[in-house]
Amino acid sequence: MSKFQKAAIVLTSVVFPWLGVQVNQAAIPVSQSFPVVAQRSALNLIEQGTGTLNIGRRGTRLIERASVIVRPIGTVDLGLTYADGTGTLRFGGQLISRTEDTLTIALTNSGNADASGEVTISYGAFHSINSMSGNGFVDGMPLTFQFNGGSQNNVDTLP
Repeated sequence: MSKFQKAAIVLTSVVFPWLGVQVNQAAIPVSQSFPVVAQRSALNLIEQGTGTLNIGRRGTRLIERASVIVRPIGTVDLGLTYADGTGTLRFGGQLISRTEDTLTIALTNSGNADASGEVTISYGAFHSINSMSGNGFVDGMPLTFQFNGGSQNNVDTLP
């Protein structure tokens, strides 16, 4: 049993008696390779700006918008919208760490494709994205991207 599973059992036994609820200690599958960062509400970030994306030999694509949704359970959706209007590349991931102005995410997928690597996001006032950079692989092809926010959109934390 991992230290995270032990901590979950301890927290369950401490918190749920106060709520007057009996809980069976059934395991919820969580990736053992990433710790789950607890938070009370979802975090929603979105920003217009400029950036580039490279996957394998596909060439450089320009990015004009980035979005990030971090759920309380630590799962993450990340979107990079192409500047030419042809769509948005989406990634799934797991939150590794969070400070008051930085997120670190481990990539797990891109749609049906396997993805791996790490993304660092710097965010600021009104949950705007200051910068985002990532390195890794998508279905075995090298992935790199960078994005710099250019405006101060107001997107608040979801309830």
